[in-house]
Amino acid sequence: MGVYLKDISFIDDLKHTFRVNYIGGSNSPAFARRYLAGNNPDNGRSAVLDNISGPNAYGLGMDPLYLTTRDSAFEIGLANEYQVYENFQIYFEGSYLATFIDKNERQK
Repeated sequence: MGVYLKDISFIDDLKHTFRVNYIGGSNSPAFARRYLAGNNPDNGRSAVLDNISGPNAYGLGMDPLYLTTRDSAFEIGLANEYQVYENFQIYFEGSYLATFIDKNERQK
């Protein structure tokens, strides 16, 4: 779910777009607990991990990107457009993403 304000302008030739998004997880916590619990050949995780390395490799992307129904994320972003010349524009965009992960569910 998200909201944005587009083409806000306080100075000539400079426009801003401000956005706020809430992202709710939709995956099963029980599946995530089983899948992320260990390198179990029955769940296919070892085959997925063959191409992923590092301490945070979990098979379904890098943890905590696998959002369950108990996880969520919140994003704030700002995009800027500056019209320098008729056919020349400069864009700058920045965002902050905060994740809220249910740590207790992952440790069971």
